[in-house]
Amino acid sequence: MKICLITPPRIAISPRDVARVDAKIPHPGILCIAQFLLTHDIETTILDLNTLPDKGSDKEIIDYLSNESPEVVGLTALTCNYPYITRIAGLIRRIAPDIKIIAGGVHVSLNCESILSSCDCSLFDILVYGEGEQAAFGLMQHFSGKYSLRDIRGICYKDSDGYIIKTPSVEQMLRPPIIKEAWSLLDLAMYTNDGKGLGLSFNTMRGCQWRCNFCSEPLRWTGIRMMAAEEVVAQIAYLKENFTPDYILMGDSNFNVCTERIKKFIELMKSEGLSVPFIFEGRADKIW
Repeated sequence: MKICLITPPRIAISPRDVARVDAKIPHPGILCIAQFLLTHDIETTILDLNTLPDKGSDKEIIDYLSNESPEVVGLTALTCNYPYITRIAGLIRRIAPDIKIIAGGVHVSLNCESILSSCDCSLFDILVYGEGEQAAFGLMQHFSGKYSLRDIRGICYKDSDGYIIKTPSVEQMLRPPIIKEAWSLLDLAMYTNDGKGLGLSFNTMRGCQWRCNFCSEPLRWTGIRMMAAEEVVAQIAYLKENFTPDYILMGDSNFNVCTERIKKFIELMKSEGLSVPFIFEGRADKIW
């Protein structure tokens, strides 16, 4: 089966999002899911509405789905752009009712049961909460007739009797993968911006040990897992060698959470001669 992962138009709600909106940065979470699916031989495409002239008009979406013919569509949303995915899901329901629609992301993770209790419940077949890689793979196996929904962790759905079922969360939080094959799913020329050049983005960690009341991280994750400094540098080296980005945006909420990792990261960047400008979001009291 084939899945199309759709990134809705971004709305800036933080400095990190301003950088992404202004520069049309690829969605790092979508890249993680795409990479995981590709390594498990799942046919995958990515449609980033931010790169389209009309940011995802009905015609643009219909044309893309007609050309690619996916059996499954995966949507992601923050709270600020959740209305976009409801519009997209409603459009797909009207033009291609046989396509299975999955939704995840921050807003869906925190509100999956509320969504299934609302008028939006008919728009989505299954909701994913928390990490999406294993759940997306399990759902693709389910749609192929291999798994029961109750055996897939990290999902929320309505059963045939209308009861809301929320399966247990994934057993072990994954640290983000090094992205390689998934970059081929993007037209990177669309991410080149006048005056700024080509900007790319990837995630290096998940979770946070602090519980700041303005942040969703402690509500979405349990514990913290991160790439080693060597893996972060390996990802940057891969990007520089293959795509020569003008800058890189670290897609984490708190990239500098571990001072020892940052120190090792800087040492390795220096020793390998990786002079690549990068942007990150992190805690001021952890600046080293």
